[in-house]
Amino acid sequence: MEGKNDGTESWKQKDFKPIRLQGYVKLQVHIQKYLKPAMWLPGLRHPHNWWETWSVATAEPEVCVRDMGRAIENVAIAAESSEGIGDGQMVFQLASLRYCAEEGVGYAKMICARWLDIVELKVYKPEGGGEGSEVAAHGYSTGFLPLKVPLACLINIPLCFIPFSDNKIIRNTWMPGIRNRLEHKAFVQEGSERYKL
Repeated sequence: MEGKNDGTESWKQKDFKPIRLQGYVKLQVHIQKYLKPAMWLPGLRHPHNWWETWSVATAEPEVCVRDMGRAIENVAIAAESSEGIGDGQMVFQLASLRYCAEEGVGYAKMICARWLDIVELKVYKPEGGGEGSEVAAHGYSTGFLPLKVPLACLINIPLCFIPFSDNKIIRNTWMPGIRNRLEHKAFVQEGSERYKL
């Protein structure tokens, strides 16, 4: 990581555990995570575009974003071993982890590489300058076809008009999987959970 990591400087983690995928799937992950065709059309992205806000009363944003990095890595380990999350065949990766001291904001991103679901977490101070942190959690699917299908990242482009559901896996599995593995307890703010157009 760069910076002193003492809360006074910004930092960005660069050393991530490499994702274990077949070559063509790994290439498709890198293409589709930028294209995100399933997110192009408002209204059609609603069934696979989940938002919620978490409250973390016992950790400031920098501590909280580090905690989220560890929690995502633990979700990846649990998914690979099929410990009550996923089916033992899901491949997860902590894709980014950074903290901006000037803004007092941290960011974490997790990808699930079979269907390329993405969970993005933005950590910030509560409005009004209270104690702890708030987390804007956003999870979404990026394409209709799974990336084990050859050329799926390109075929998903013309399929962007097909509405599909994530079967609530982001809402009921990935988000709680991260939240429940945090060292500092996080609570979903009442009324913050929603599918978003």
